[in-house]
Amino acid sequence: MATFKLLLHSANKRKNGSYPVSLRITKNMKHKYISLGLYGKKEEWDEKSERFRCDKRVCPNYKEYNARLVQLLARVQNVELDFEHDKIDWTLNQFADAFLYKSKQGKFLDFAVLCIEEMKATGHIGNAHVWERLLYNLKLFDKKLHVLCFQEIDIKYVNSYNQFMEKRGWSGNTRKHDMKTLSAILNRAIKTKEYSGNSYPFGKDGFCISALEEETRKRYLSQEYLDKLMNTVFANKPREVARRLFLFSYFCYGMSFIDMAYLKRDNIKSEGGGKYLVYKRHKTEHSKNARFIRIPLTNELCLLLQWFRDNTLLVSDYLLPFVSKDYVGEKLYNHLRSRLGRYNERLREIGEELCFQEKLTSYVSRHSMAMTLQSSGVPREMIGQVMGHKDLSTTNTYLDSFGDAEIEKVTLKSLYNNKELKFIATTTRKSKSGYISKAKIYECENCNDCPIKLKCTKAKGNKRIQVSPVFITKRKQSQDNITSEFGILARMNRSIQVEGAFGVIKENHNFRRFLTRGKKNVKVEFLLLALAYNLNKLHNKIQQNRLGVSFYTKAIA
Repeated sequence: MATFKLLLHSANKRKNGSYPVSLRITKNMKHKYISLGLYGKKEEWDEKSERFRCDKRVCPNYKEYNARLVQLLARVQNVELDFEHDKIDWTLNQFADAFLYKSKQGKFLDFAVLCIEEMKATGHIGNAHVWERLLYNLKLFDKKLHVLCFQEIDIKYVNSYNQFMEKRGWSGNTRKHDMKTLSAILNRAIKTKEYSGNSYPFGKDGFCISALEEETRKRYLSQEYLDKLMNTVFANKPREVARRLFLFSYFCYGMSFIDMAYLKRDNIKSEGGGKYLVYKRHKTEHSKNARFIRIPLTNELCLLLQWFRDNTLLVSDYLLPFVSKDYVGEKLYNHLRSRLGRYNERLREIGEELCFQEKLTSYVSRHSMAMTLQSSGVPREMIGQVMGHKDLSTTNTYLDSFGDAEIEKVTLKSLYNNKELKFIATTTRKSKSGYISKAKIYECENCNDCPIKLKCTKAKGNKRIQVSPVFITKRKQSQDNITSEFGILARMNRSIQVEGAFGVIKENHNFRRFLTRGKKNVKVEFLLLALAYNLNKLHNKIQQNRLGVSFYTKAIA
């Protein structure tokens, strides 16, 4: 509920002793003042009636001024009714702009376009293009997007958009990407106070973006194919350049295309008697706590860099032949997108010529490197660090679906009767909360003659087992969390909270039944009981000199 009041804004006193007459808007315990272009002294103003005093001796122009105030209050009422008619839960800034006849704010499209322009001006071209892609898709879905207000983007709107994308055959990951972008726009609008957030469709009990995620089969090269690629030299120069760029990415811990494209001579640093490639990922270089990645310049990398210097045209100080002209800003971004397309086309041709089963792309080198490290027993935390990931969950997207061959190798021989376990299929389940879980199904080759089949399985056919890579990963994370220093403190703190309190009250104090009836009386009785319990606990702490022990203080320290 909003309130409006006319007053003299005492914070803006003029030299002649007068104050501006202002409209004070109050909503959600927040205020905003709008100057109305009128000025008056305290003796001229009647606070009770919120008008100029009807006395010519005090205020000669009171009739004119009060008539103007009546007109302005009528405008206030009209603006409020317009918002009510459009079902807009307006913000203070929105109301002020509407009252002052400024261009309407609170419009989703106008805000998004303005943000895109700011992104391009500050060099965030990639994010700008992502937002533009979402707007393009939304325009296909909503023909009235240009008049869409933030308040109209609720859970119903988002569900309808998701159904629209699903009908067009878009994958879950594609829909997830669009929803994440939409939530980013709404979050920025909330942060800049262009949107109150009352109809925010995501978050708790809202649309679950993570439920859209689908596990994709990661494409990586086996060691056999890697060796074949390393030992094959192409007479076709564009293909040979693409092959060496792929190997450069692989030897640089799976460096992404965009990070390779931006490498310059000043990225080569001499440290501790050796030379290193030192850089920040272009994707996260502006984020908080972005790490530098240090890659030792091995003999393989030095030979590749030398080959590029001798056989390709390098522009400016760039180390690799991706940038053909010294572009900047959006021109550079579009140029690199074009070069990425050419690069992937050459890699596809290489894969076909070498008879690879998987389509060869720039990202295959990144996945192949991650797979190589995992197969060598490198911990995921270290793999994430060399890949430049801030969050282990990002690394897991590379590794969770890896290793089908390794799983089959481990489970090749069952514990009983030396039978092979073979991969059958992948099953998907959806819980009541909307969470989608996936598991891989393995089946024993033949259980007919097994002497312990009755102890092993009740199935009429062969023994089957289900393996969930995501569950295994999460269980490992959970185990690491609860065995950490903070986890031990958290478990200890949890053990002395609710369950312990109820146990003491019920068993030690023999309180098994409320003595009163009625919700109100029971509530009062329970509060008194809790108060008594806390006072008793405090007394015991005082007697034992344990007042200084705090879980959070100890955990932080």
